[in-house]
Order: sequence, then C-alpha cells, then structure tokens
Amino acid sequence: MSQEAVGRLRAADADYRAALAESALRPKNSAEVQLRYAQFLMRGKKWEEALWQLRQALRKQPFVGQAWKEKAIVLLRLERREEAVDALEQALAHGERTKENLLLLRRVYAEMGEREKAEVYEREAR
Repeated sequence: MSQEAVGRLRAADADYRAALAESALRPKNSAEVQLRYAQFLMRGKKWEEALWQLRQALRKQPFVGQAWKEKAIVLLRLERREEAVDALEQALAHGERTKENLLLLRRVYAEMGEREKAEVYEREAR
C-alpha cells in the first residue's frame, strides 16, 4: 500500500503478489490480501484481474460483505448486471446493508426493468 501511495505501481503489484504467496497457506489472511489486491487492481481499472482475486477471496471467506460489494462493483463495470445483483444481495446479507448499497441495488434493478424490486430497495433506503 505504501508503494502505491508514492506512485510505484509496479512495485506495489509485486508486493501484493509476494504477500499473496506468503499467506497462501493461511486462507483467512490470504483472502484479506486478495481483497486488498483486488481493490488495488480496481483502482487501476483491471476489472477481470480484480474479479478473479475477489472470487478467490470469497471462495476462502464467503461471508465477507465488503468482498461481495467490491465484486458487484467490478461486475457492474463489466456490464454484467444480473451477476452484480446477486453479489449486491450477498453483500447486504453479510453486513453491508447501508443506504448507499440499497440505492445502488435499486438503481441496478431499475436499469434491468425490475421496477417492483427497485421500489422495495428505494423504500428501505429512506
């Protein structure tokens, strides 16, 4: 994270990869590193790579709401709304039931033409 903060993106990437290798035998730690690495990749708009990291993190730690939310954001960037809705629903179920997330889910449902579902989340967000 320090390397990224000073603009050394290649070094930051290498450090994340080293951290992943170091934590490989500790699933919980590995999942945390993968979430942070995915966020780094997202900042660099490397959506497919970030999605892969998030899938791996969630395979190891499936109840981390933040990872589900990040996955939803990546899927929205990749224009995969149906999958994004599923990920957002998981995020809500695992501790990320915030007004911001409810409104995001409302927006996605509205874009998909699911008016009734969109209205339910809009009401809850109020």
